[in-house]
Amino acid sequence: MAKKIPPPIVMISSTIRDLPDHRQGVLDACLRQGMFPKMMEHLPANDDDAIANSLALVDEADIYVGIFAYRYGYIPKGRTKSVTQLEYEHAVKRGIPRKIFVMHKDHPVKPADVETGDGAEKLAKFKEKLKADNFVNEFASPDELVKHVVNALAAERKRRQEAEDDSDAVVVAGAMHPPTNDSDPPADDTPIAGPLQVYIDADAYSAEEKGELLSLVSELYRLQSNDRLVIDHKGTAEPVGVEVGSPNGGTS
Repeated sequence: MAKKIPPPIVMISSTIRDLPDHRQGVLDACLRQGMFPKMMEHLPANDDDAIANSLALVDEADIYVGIFAYRYGYIPKGRTKSVTQLEYEHAVKRGIPRKIFVMHKDHPVKPADVETGDGAEKLAKFKEKLKADNFVNEFASPDELVKHVVNALAAERKRRQEAEDDSDAVVVAGAMHPPTNDSDPPADDTPIAGPLQVYIDADAYSAEEKGELLSLVSELYRLQSNDRLVIDHKGTAEPVGVEVGSPNGGTS
């Protein structure tokens, strides 16, 4: 009865002209993990559009992937930070998962792809913050970057699937304090003597699915020779977990 989860959107953030192979590899890695990649292919001519378009991509994203080499990136007129740093900070503000990848010192690099002057200083400070606030993977080649990204996205996909499975679970709160009214969840998980109760998130299932769940739970307890099952399908504000209990407070 698992629900089909739409593919998460991954915002790929990096400087553009120095990392074409890396960006293409990360795009392919996203697709291999069943995720939908988005990234800026070029900056619009207008600075305001550049910022708005970049931040809009972050707003659409479920996951942020940042790739950082030796260029700080384009700084729009009137700004002190690059578009790349603004994208990262917007991802932090939104609280979405961040996957950070920084080029290792052993990675071959052309002199033209190395920032100098004020940009180099800004980049150094930015990288210090990235490493202080995130788990950072370093890569010494485009292929190594792709491997890191695949592993990170695979772990994120597993985490999201497990979270989705937990949110869809039937909440079997056996011998718990009953709700104070029809819309309240159990006050706490302290076992008490009394009938078993099953709470199902009313908004998470269709009427047919709820009927199947109720039948399944009823059959489970019938097989356990328990005739004191109370089924409440009026819904709760938040699922309280997955626990099968018995009238004497034990669990199975």
